[in-house]
Amino acid sequence: MLYRKLFAFAAALLVATLVTADDTKPAAGRADEKVIDDATFVKMAASSDLTEIAASKLAAAKAKSDAVKKFAEMMIKDHTKSSEELKAAAKAAGIEVPAKMAEKHAKHLEELSKAADFDAAYAKHQVTAHEE
Repeated sequence: MLYRKLFAFAAALLVATLVTADDTKPAAGRADEKVIDDATFVKMAASSDLTEIAASKLAAAKAKSDAVKKFAEMMIKDHTKSSEELKAAAKAAGIEVPAKMAEKHAKHLEELSKAADFDAAYAKHQVTAHEE
């Protein structure tokens, strides 16, 4: 049951992020949000997508729970699609999309792959990644 709640939360965060009208401006009352340029956003989003796809492929193979595996398959599909959309938008804007994930994401993925309780670690990863 905890996994379902965490996955629902992670999915809600993803949807909220995708439907934000203008991500370059801080929301009213959110002084903690940073304004970033397009190239930085592309770099961060590409790394995030690569990480989510890799983590979810691990989950599809290693998870014990069928619900976790099903969620992982959805994440692979969704992040593959968002990667394709990001690449198209970046190309139109003349921005290069990195082909490999940032070092911090690679390190996190390595830690996830070694987790004793993989399902719980993957659920925690989803929440953390989508909050970021």
